[in-house]
Order: sequence, then C-alpha cells, then structure tokens
Amino acid sequence: MVALKSIEELDEVSEVIIRFYYYADTDKFYFPVAPTIILGEWLGAPSPLRTVNGVAETVDLLESKEIFDFLPPFGKREVYTVTTSPNIFIIPQLADKPVGLVVEKSGIGVGKLETFDIIVKALQKVTSKQGWGKEEINIIEKMAEDVILPFEFLNLLKAGEIRFEGSSVTIEVAGKKDGKDKRKISYCNSDFSLTSKYLPWSSPGVFATIGGLTIETVLGLVRGEIKDKGVLPVSSLALRDELLERMKKRGFVIQEVEID
Repeated sequence: MVALKSIEELDEVSEVIIRFYYYADTDKFYFPVAPTIILGEWLGAPSPLRTVNGVAETVDLLESKEIFDFLPPFGKREVYTVTTSPNIFIIPQLADKPVGLVVEKSGIGVGKLETFDIIVKALQKVTSKQGWGKEEINIIEKMAEDVILPFEFLNLLKAGEIRFEGSSVTIEVAGKKDGKDKRKISYCNSDFSLTSKYLPWSSPGVFATIGGLTIETVLGLVRGEIKDKGVLPVSSLALRDELLERMKKRGFVIQEVEID
C-alpha cells in the first residue's frame, strides 16, 4: 500500500526498494521470527530474486549486500536480497504505470551478530553434529534446530535475557515527476513499547508483521466497512487511505523523506 501510494505520485518509476531489519539485543541465539522463515529468506530456492520491468532475475546473495541507515535506534545495518518476497511481483502488477526495478532486502541482528554471522553460526551448529552418514536432510530445518523460537519471547523478557527487540521497515520509490528526478523513502519502526501497548500478547516481530494493516483490514471486514467481494489486494480498496490513518493510531507512524 505504501509503495503504490508513492508510485501514484510519479510520472515514471525507475525502482522500488523494500528493506526490513529485525533486531534483538540478547546473548541468546534467538530469532524474533520463525527461524525457518528467516533463513529461508536468503537460502531458500531458487535464489535471491528481483524483478526488472516485471521479469524475475536471480541475484547473487553476497553481491546483494547493502549497508543501509535505518531510523534510530537501528542505524546502519546490513541487508541482503531475499528469495521469498511476493511483493516484487505484486507491486508491478498493481501499479498504475510501468515499474523498473523492484527488490526486497532484509537483515537480522542478534546481540553482536549480524545477518551473515548468524547464517554462518547456524550452519556451524549443523556441521558440528552431522557425522559421516549419508542421511538426506533439509539444511534450513537443521540450521533452525538450535535457535530459540520466537514464542519464548515473553519468558526471555521476564528472565532479563532480552534487553530490546524491534524492527524497522523502509519503502524507497524513485522515478520522475514533471521531468525531474524524485526519490521518497517511507520509514516505520516498531518495538516492545508499541507491542506492549497495542498487542500485549505478542512479540515485536509479530506486531511488526500483523499488528497494523492486517488487524485494521480484518476489523474493516467485520464492521461491514469493506463491502468488496472476491479476492482483492488491500491497496485497491476504497478504504485504503482510511486504513493507513488507522495504522498510525495503532502505532505505525510512517515518516516520509523526499530526496531530490
């Protein structure tokens, strides 16, 4: 929804870049999102992907590394192109004009470990106990075995094992308006203070993914405000702008920065 809103403001669109970053300040090997999902973002089949003019292209994982400056308290963090994003296909399909590059990148931090360190550590744990057998294994599932799962969040928090947890997302859209280059980045952070206020039974990782738009869309359906029938993208609903405003009231404040 945020990407399409920015796209509509431009005459031409050269690129859309989505970036996610999750962070947990802890000494435990803990993931704020299901480890198979997180690891599958970079290591899943067929490869990290992007679309160019709506056509999928594979991307080398290591070459896709980028250091991006997220809003405080996250700051400069490493992100990599992911393998499992439907957004890179959905955005070009729903946009009201052609879109050039669409790519989604993500990263995760656990204590002092950054994305690449975490992947290597998870892989080391597998190789240290695999033995010499020829058993066929799902490498991502094996890498996830020794990670503390996100549903342990409240227990770890009560035990003082998690000092901070939160996430940051940015949507960057670039192109031309009236012949001039335009670039806008929309930023949104979430953390435990917002989670405890709006979705106290969950963790910040859950809040960041379903705590805003998903809940407001469901409420709109239950209240009878969304009367459209069939399978529809939320971005096409007449209630779209109202849903974005309701997200703000639920703690999802989007900061927009325009770069000429």
